[in-house]
Amino acid sequence: MKVKKFLCILMALAVMFAPIKLVYAETEEIKVFYVSDGKELAEAINEINNGDDAEYVIELLNDIPVEQRVHDNHNSLLHFEKGTTTIYGNGFTLTSSFNSDIVLFASDSAVVNLGSANEPEKSKLFFNDTDSKSTHCNLMHIDGNAIVNMYAGVVFQNNSQIGRFGGAISVGELDSECNAVLNMYGGEIRNCKDKYLGYGGAVVVGLNSTFNMFDGIIENNESYYGGGVCNVGTFNMYGGVIQNNTAQKVADDIYSEGNINIAVTANATNGFGNLASTGKQIQGWFEDGNNDNVTRWDVNNYCVEVTAEQASKADVVALKAAHSAKVTVTFDTNEGIWNDTSGNFIENAPTIYSQNLDPNSKADTPVSPTKTGYTFGGWFDEKDVLFDFGSEVTADVKLYAKWLKNMEPLNAIPTINASDKTLTVGDTFNPLEGVTASDKEDGDITKDVEVLSSDVDTTKAGTYTVTYKVTDSKGASSTKTIKVTVKGKDTPVVPIEPEKPNNPDTNKPENTESVETGDKTNLGLYTSLFVMSGLGIAIIAVLKKKKVLENR
Repeated sequence: MKVKKFLCILMALAVMFAPIKLVYAETEEIKVFYVSDGKELAEAINEINNGDDAEYVIELLNDIPVEQRVHDNHNSLLHFEKGTTTIYGNGFTLTSSFNSDIVLFASDSAVVNLGSANEPEKSKLFFNDTDSKSTHCNLMHIDGNAIVNMYAGVVFQNNSQIGRFGGAISVGELDSECNAVLNMYGGEIRNCKDKYLGYGGAVVVGLNSTFNMFDGIIENNESYYGGGVCNVGTFNMYGGVIQNNTAQKVADDIYSEGNINIAVTANATNGFGNLASTGKQIQGWFEDGNNDNVTRWDVNNYCVEVTAEQASKADVVALKAAHSAKVTVTFDTNEGIWNDTSGNFIENAPTIYSQNLDPNSKADTPVSPTKTGYTFGGWFDEKDVLFDFGSEVTADVKLYAKWLKNMEPLNAIPTINASDKTLTVGDTFNPLEGVTASDKEDGDITKDVEVLSSDVDTTKAGTYTVTYKVTDSKGASSTKTIKVTVKGKDTPVVPIEPEKPNNPDTNKPENTESVETGDKTNLGLYTSLFVMSGLGIAIIAVLKKKKVLENR
């Protein structure tokens, strides 16, 4: 046990103090190389070329000035001959220190992925000159049956080449056939020049080779023929942007004598910006030397637009992403809805339309746009001046829709429907029973009625109050107070029994039919008065008779 423990300690110390350098990590299917300098990169490519025709990954851990050739007999630094290799730049740069060497060369059956679609951050990789004043071969060459796939984040830039075709990338050869393929799914090719041989400032496509452009941007490159792309093989433009390139002789952006398929219209909707020389928005493809007189595009003298379909059918194509000499009136609905369907206006964006006019002509008045909650107030220029559609347009103008906010109707106060109630002591009282509420805007809002106060006590007779409150969705509220009367319960009338004499006459027969009630003393009084009245009358009658007899 002591020996094992001692060995464990030794191993731990070895791990702690030994210099760690990870060259590659291997999984069941893919070998990954992590490289920090040109020597490690060259060794990794040599192992790939001498290994199985399998999948590999190379990840850069630093900016790498490439100073060592993979093959001494080739004027290329990083030469892939087989396998499928994905290179992740991790934001670092590959540069060449040899004026006559290609930085990356793919030949034979090699497949090289510059980045990947699902790893945009890791894919960032820059191919660059060591010194912007020096000149080199192009940055990448594809030959044989090799395929290179280029993804977003990859940038070829700042190269001025000598000795080969293409300022940045050459696909195949101009004087011999091969089946090389470049698929551009994203990325950028910019600020490169081929002024030595003069074919393709960014990309040249050789005989029987193919360049498929799906996305990305090619701009600010320079050459003699095709400042952006020069093609004698097959060029398919399914997407992306080619703009603001320069050719000394023919075709600032695209020159083709081979098979060409242009499926992209050059305008703002497809990502094209302003033309550098004029500052105006690019509107389409225009002839740039592909005519009998080799007349170049000129905004004031020669503006012949070529549709994408027309360009795809031509044997020789020289194109420039540009605009016409016409003036443009642009309409910005300012978040409103465009309603004009006349076909007189071009959609630049869902809320921005334009109309191209001959100078000194009048713009059409579009159907008024709409915006919920607002009234359209007219088209105003950038100085907030109402545009006069009766005036002639002499220069480009941008108009903005003005919106006037509508007055919102006053919010109606909700109504509570409740009436006074009468209860009896002991009844159950639910203050919300039978109570409803309604609102002009919200409709039935009975569920929102609340009892604000109530002093009803059904155990005691009395008069009480209940106050209700309801509030609508916009905050308007109302209250209502009702009266609740609690009555005492009704009691039945009980007959009063007559008083019985203290010494009843037992010899007098009982009068069972008598219902006489009252005071015995009062009855005797009335009887005495009656007797005395009768005696008085009798005495008066006797005295009168005696007087009569005396008078005789």
